Amino acid sequence: MKIYKLHNTGGKKEEVPASTDTMPFGKYKGQRIDTLPDNYLIMLADDFKSDRPGVPIGQKFTFKVPLEIIAKARKALEKRGYRKKGTRWERG
Repeated sequence: MKIYKLHNTGGKKEEVPASTDTMPFGKYKGQRIDTLPDNYLIMLADDFKSDRPGVPIGQKFTFKVPLEIIAKARKALEKRGYRKKGTRWERG
């Protein structure tokens, strides 16, 4: 992911690396990934699987979570004692 900052340099863009330790979007934008609630981390780790049965059409997401965010979310869940069992994340 690229983030650009505009300065008074004639409109020329300067690339600034984004930190993958903080959320770049959503309700928790700007917060560290390892401090997010478990249920939000699970949604991130599963790439907001909105194609599951019971999810209304109006609530389906039309974007993909960046791979580095998915990896950080999974790592944070594993540190908290969660393990992926089939299609679910379970503690213990």
